[in-house]
Amino acid sequence: MASAQSNSSSSSSSSSAMPAMVSSGLPVNSSLLLLSNMSSMMTVKLDYGNYVVWKHQIEVILDTYSMIDVLDNSIIAPERFLKDSSGNVTTEINPAFIAWKNREQAMFTFLNSTLSPAILALTVGQKSARGVWRVLEKRFASISRSHVISC
Repeated sequence: MASAQSNSSSSSSSSSAMPAMVSSGLPVNSSLLLLSNMSSMMTVKLDYGNYVVWKHQIEVILDTYSMIDVLDNSIIAPERFLKDSSGNVTTEINPAFIAWKNREQAMFTFLNSTLSPAILALTVGQKSARGVWRVLEKRFASISRSHVISC
């Protein structure tokens, strides 16, 4: 029984770093599977009149799926390359960096999928989920504050 538990816990802990397999034998990033679930729950696309509702809905979803840390700067990107025993950078890619990058890019894709075309135009040039989030917060911060004051 302990052996079955350790096998199941080790496979679940490695699933975030290792891609899942689909029936075709092609790897599928687990962040993309999560993205699909989150996208189906998002019923509002951000436009100029619904920032407070959109932000509330997206924060609840991100909190539910433990993805809010991608946006709140509580996780720092791991080093891209591994270091050897002497602390020197190697040419070997850090698996933790790949897992972080996959998760960040899934979030970037998810955020963009929740924006109306007019709002998406505001984020052109951003290359990360955090960048998109900062642009949106900056653009809509005064709307959010005035909504809270008027309630």
